Amino acid sequence: MAERQEAVADHQDHSPDLAVTGEQVQHLEKRNNVMCRSNGLLLVRSLNDTQMRVFYQIRQWCLNKVSGKHPPPLHVFITGGAGTGKSNLIKAIQYESIWLLSPLCSHPDNVSVLITAPTGFAAYNLNAATIHHTFSIGVDIHLPYTPLGEEKINSLRTKFSDLQMLIIEEISMVNHNLLAYIHGRLCQMKQSGNICVIAVGDFYQLPPVKGKPLYVEDFNIDLWSLFSVVQLTEVVRKKDTVFAELLNRVRTHRKKTPMLKSDVDILKHCETGEVSSALHIYATTQQVNEHNIQRLYDVCRDYVTIEAQDFQNNGRTGKLELIQGHHAKAKNTSLAEQLLLGEGARVMLCQNVDVSDGLVNGACGVITQIVQSEGVKFPKMVYVKFDDENVGAERRRQSPSVSAELVGSTAFAPEEERVCKKGGLRRQYPLKLAWACTIHKVQGITVDDVVVCFERIFAGGQAYVALSRVRSLSGLIIEQFDEDKIYCISIFS
Repeated sequence: MAERQEAVADHQDHSPDLAVTGEQVQHLEKRNNVMCRSNGLLLVRSLNDTQMRVFYQIRQWCLNKVSGKHPPPLHVFITGGAGTGKSNLIKAIQYESIWLLSPLCSHPDNVSVLITAPTGFAAYNLNAATIHHTFSIGVDIHLPYTPLGEEKINSLRTKFSDLQMLIIEEISMVNHNLLAYIHGRLCQMKQSGNICVIAVGDFYQLPPVKGKPLYVEDFNIDLWSLFSVVQLTEVVRKKDTVFAELLNRVRTHRKKTPMLKSDVDILKHCETGEVSSALHIYATTQQVNEHNIQRLYDVCRDYVTIEAQDFQNNGRTGKLELIQGHHAKAKNTSLAEQLLLGEGARVMLCQNVDVSDGLVNGACGVITQIVQSEGVKFPKMVYVKFDDENVGAERRRQSPSVSAELVGSTAFAPEEERVCKKGGLRRQYPLKLAWACTIHKVQGITVDDVVVCFERIFAGGQAYVALSRVRSLSGLIIEQFDEDKIYCISIFS
């Protein structure tokens, strides 16, 4: 029972992507198609029959729009398992829609097709901005819908005056309230509400951390019923089709039903007992913390402990003052009270610092240097070399020159965040150890090598999400394999 309560607590852990503010996230909407026409047509020709049907449905809507026929808005949900080509289809739709709808724009730089996602990591991969930042949606959203003030909504109207189509990626992470706020903002902005909305994702993955998932009926909100569903079933991924097909069977596997013996044999074969430095994926935060601390002790003998600096308003002067210890009721923050770091440590950003520069919640790298100030325990600067060399590239260009050993490393100063209702502030580095992560944290991430631990998996869809983080079977190691832990979310069983 205690283990179950801990697991539920992990599931409800704070999501920093819901706490995005205009100051934390750089705005980024890219209207330009990076593909030339020949490459765009080549992509379209690669689509299979199911993909082509929805592509031409949306293409026809665009043609009708351009010809002035005022078609009613399309609401389409594109879903499917691993390797079924959701990403390629969306790229084709995005490419062709921009190509067709651009004549409706009053200015060449205006946005006709907007793509967005609920998390900073997904948004960066799409050259997009988060939903919360794009539509000026706050952290705690409650119904009934609260309209934006006239000044802010006029700013959005100007920015998106020519918007015709909205594409929402990773829709499984969007809850009913957030969808209602997207709808509310679109109605406020466009007034006619005549916007085509394409949602993309997989409800067999994990539900949003907060709020009801869209596949669960909410009698107060009936927006999801407007969407028609396109199910992609044909595996089109050419690399490792055996693994892709296995993952799709895992994706829909029902509880207490036998798996194919061949699938069990393949997964058991991955239980090698090999010790690996690859990313470890666990079901609970406790397991993650234990693995990360042990790795820190093994790798970073000279690690440091960074105590967050917490500040409180002085009632007499009105100024922020450093307090002893930490705020007792710090909420909605990803900044740790105590952070253990060392040079050589694997770390992950736990906030969206700059989405346009890839400095997003979930970006991983290695600590290359911790710069201490003389006589002060709190470090002056921390340098991180990210796995993706494009992450932090703009910040590095704007930074002064560094020593040879820090070339390619990105400098971080501490971030500040309000953590109490009474105005309490925390100052800390937006980092966490990342030799291991929870299943919820890695949703949306894809890596070459991974270790998946089946111990303490407690919910439907967790095994599927964990296994599908790796690109191929050759990069998968399994610990404590348990066939009974492989089952889909209960509503689909």
